[in-house]
Amino acid sequence: MSYLVNFSHSLTIEALDILADMAGNEIEQETIPCQLDLDQPIVPQLDEIISRVGDKPIDLIIPPALSPAAAYVISAMSSGCTGEEPVRPGIVVMKATGMPRRYIPADII
Repeated sequence: MSYLVNFSHSLTIEALDILADMAGNEIEQETIPCQLDLDQPIVPQLDEIISRVGDKPIDLIIPPALSPAAAYVISAMSSGCTGEEPVRPGIVVMKATGMPRRYIPADII
């Protein structure tokens, strides 16, 4: 089982199935909403969001959509600032498809 921390929208069953095929095993998803107030300092908001990550070792991350927030979160998760050993989880790249638009995994980097 791969543990996915998702800082975006919850994945649909279809998207979880695609991701499970890509990862080679089932996916356990923890969704942590990342709504930032851009009129306030961003780093304290991101630190609070990161503090909500569970205790399980993280295998995969869907980063926040805002690219500076994504860079900060990935850096923090990789450096071990969450109190855990440093990890380098796979980053799930999402792509838009179909109408109505839906998002599915495109790759794991």
